[in-house]
Amino acid sequence: MPVVLCSVHELMVVVVGLTWLFGFTNGFHDAANVVATMISTRALSSEWAIALAVTGEFLGALGFGKAVALTVSQGLIGSTVAFSSTDGLLLVAAALTGASVWNLLTWRWGLPISSSHSLLGGLVGSGLVAGGAHLLQWRTVGWIAGLLVVTPLVGTLVTFLVTRGSLMVAEGLTPRANIWLRRWQWVSSFALAVVHGSNDAPKSMGMLALALGFVSVGPLLSASPAALPLWVVLSCAGALSLGAATGGWRLIHTLGMKLYRLRPIHGFCAQVATVALVAGSTAVGGPVSTTQIIASAVVGAGAAERPRAVRWSMVRELLVAWLVTIPLSGVAAAASFWVFRRLV
Repeated sequence: MPVVLCSVHELMVVVVGLTWLFGFTNGFHDAANVVATMISTRALSSEWAIALAVTGEFLGALGFGKAVALTVSQGLIGSTVAFSSTDGLLLVAAALTGASVWNLLTWRWGLPISSSHSLLGGLVGSGLVAGGAHLLQWRTVGWIAGLLVVTPLVGTLVTFLVTRGSLMVAEGLTPRANIWLRRWQWVSSFALAVVHGSNDAPKSMGMLALALGFVSVGPLLSASPAALPLWVVLSCAGALSLGAATGGWRLIHTLGMKLYRLRPIHGFCAQVATVALVAGSTAVGGPVSTTQIIASAVVGAGAAERPRAVRWSMVRELLVAWLVTIPLSGVAAAASFWVFRRLV
């Protein structure tokens, strides 16, 4: 027989804590996206780079990206009516648990994977176990999965072309040009932090809005993304920024040094291409992976100058990790739901 361990409102508190945990792991996992190229090219010291990233992440989370929250909260699970409050909250808790576990494991292994992949896999895995395939909105699932596949490919191509053009322009310049490129990296890195915060923090906000929809507590995220409760926005922005403040040094080493030995021109071009892609995706409500895009952009920048110097073995490792993220985080979420359902 199942054992009732808490009321619905106590379970909601657990879900809020798990959402903040996911936001925190997302922050320290993805902070490498913002600072890796800047630190590896010595545009800023690690301390100042992290401070810049944290500021940009928080501002981006506050000001933009509510359409992404709407996609997460309403676009994936077909109907909250089909669940009891308890089962709905357990679905959200299991999805967050599966995503957070995978984020922690891949951080430990130094693999920059996608937190968006982890969350998508978690929602699909827990949704299948909780209510069956018919309760998932597969059109939206396919659209998000398609974005997660296409954007890294576009990032590689765009960065390759931008870097090739920049290298041609820079042929007649003296090494002093690197000083200006490093300074321009301050701007591109801050912009990258802002767009990353605008795309990633709303994923946590959307999960809390989904949970609120199951229990009908407080103002819900319904027709307008502006309906997000202020405490949801502030707490999710804070969790992401706090995670970013920890640095994620294992992942910084992978992105900044293991894929290609970056110079200022490579770092700047990779960041500009990533900012454009993530900002465009956020505008249409698409939860994308900044990790995948910046890693692909680094590969594109390196291939534009010296393809043989790109560490293709590391690229293959990343591709494998990206491919298995959705199924493995889904399995972790499904197992979590099974355990939670028997405890509560």
